[in-house]
Amino acid sequence: MDMKKVLRERTCKPRFTKRGTRPLCRTKCIKALKAYQKLYFEFKARFQEVSADLSQAIHLSLQTASVCFPEGGFPMFGGRYLSD
Repeated sequence: MDMKKVLRERTCKPRFTKRGTRPLCRTKCIKALKAYQKLYFEFKARFQEVSADLSQAIHLSLQTASVCFPEGGFPMFGGRYLSD
């Protein structure tokens, strides 16, 4: 491939895609969907809160940070799991 072909390649993602967004949970039971959404959004909020606390501790150059990630969450860098 020569330089002209490389420069012609698109580097940005297309603005519009043919497919819509994927569903959070595939089920026909509305009760199961609502229960799953409730648990998912609670987990997501706890994980984001703990991640923000950990980021703040790192930003402040703290040697140790006392944060507990929710069960099932994967701490990306530091922290520990919350054991119930």
